[in-house]
Amino acid sequence: MAIIKAKAAISEKGVLPAETKLRIIQSARALFMQDGYDKTSVNAIIESAKVAKGTFYHYFKSKEELIDSILDTLTLRIIDEMNSVVSEKTDAITKINRVLDRGRQFKIEQKDLLKMLVKAIYHPGNLILRHKLKAMNMKYSKPLFERIIGQGEKEGTFRTAGPEETALIIISITEGLSEINSEYVLKKEKTKEDSEKIARISFAFDSAICRLLGVQEGKIKCLSKEFLDAIAE
Repeated sequence: MAIIKAKAAISEKGVLPAETKLRIIQSARALFMQDGYDKTSVNAIIESAKVAKGTFYHYFKSKEELIDSILDTLTLRIIDEMNSVVSEKTDAITKINRVLDRGRQFKIEQKDLLKMLVKAIYHPGNLILRHKLKAMNMKYSKPLFERIIGQGEKEGTFRTAGPEETALIIISITEGLSEINSEYVLKKEKTKEDSEKIARISFAFDSAICRLLGVQEGKIKCLSKEFLDAIAE
């Protein structure tokens, strides 16, 4: 069996291994977005990608590992977009707002993929995937915000308990709100109460971040109902 898998990995009708893996990912992504993660079987992915079963399992142990790979790619792309702003020569308040805005814009651009991933992440059987996302945010997002907060401390515009500690708290609060935001985005028929509630939560979140950074309320814009509505469309 191992020999069969190895041969499948080396050549799938003369195609390079990296190209074969990419084809599997692209086929799975298309099927997940078309039919949903839950309703897409491994066999459907294999058929769409036109690969042998041994080839699929050489690259991915399961459908869960495949969605994990797609999540990794999207998360790193978002971080890259935000990191590009961190290098700009601007003051800390401008920079953190630009970073947050770029992150929001990228998510809106990728909203269909994002909604598919959100559905998969909050599937009852995907607790490990949720933990993985949290770990990735701590690994990549926390240092990014820590760097900007440190800059703001030096400029005298931020007054915090410390860049590392404040960045940790911001990421933790964001994680805590992620399920509430996801439920709102995925809800097909939103009531007036739903809209009012998410607007209050968004305002409270922004106010809390401003207080953590020691700046006037309204200086930092992190979350908004309008952003979540744009994702939900």
